[in-house]
Amino acid sequence: DVWVKVLDAETSQQEDGRIRTRLSLSMKYVHQDTGEDLDADGTQAGEDQRRRADRGGGRGRDGADGNFGDNIPSALEQSLNSNI
Repeated sequence: DVWVKVLDAETSQQEDGRIRTRLSLSMKYVHQDTGEDLDADGTQAGEDQRRRADRGGGRGRDGADGNFGDNIPSALEQSLNSNI
């Protein structure tokens, strides 16, 4: 098994009418033996993303500012976290 943390979930409607959901996942913030969330409040993930953005490497949501939704879980994230 592989444990992942949902960092962000973004839903958008495509030009052809299809709904697209993009998930940002990380194995880094989850203990791989137990599944324990190692960054429950999301502060470490946010700091890491801001550091990458400051260096000009990596990308934030849509290649932008490293904002992970201000650590407010989306309905999809809440659902995924409750079903894991």
